[in-house]
Amino acid sequence: MQHSTVKNILQEPATAYAANQNRLDLVILSRKGIQLKAVKNLGEMLNLSMKELAALLPVTERTLQRRKSGTRLSRSVSEQVILLAELTEKGVEVFGNITSFRQWLREPNTALGGQHPLGLLDTAIGIQLITDQLGKLQYGVYS
Repeated sequence: MQHSTVKNILQEPATAYAANQNRLDLVILSRKGIQLKAVKNLGEMLNLSMKELAALLPVTERTLQRRKSGTRLSRSVSEQVILLAELTEKGVEVFGNITSFRQWLREPNTALGGQHPLGLLDTAIGIQLITDQLGKLQYGVYS
């Protein structure tokens, strides 16, 4: 697994290996709160506007805009961003590049009842569902 995606998004110490070896570090990080820069990095990586990104997080766009750089976000926002960063890493691994993964996120998916994967990423359950779909694609299981 490519470790740089989560590390590049979160830009926090100990995230280079955390997603694959010690997820406890990610629990600690989510409790501590990630920095606003991680949200911006995720938006850039997925090519999402701040409005689109806020729709995926338990926070309003206005709240994100008012936050000062360097401040830490709440536990729930941090956890959601970490889960999305891990999903992005998995997507890049499966598709081979970020561009193809972005495109897949925005296309209707038959296995998801015709919904776009991006539209399901506003909950932890939705993120798990999309992660499962990526695993099926990776191993050639079509549903």
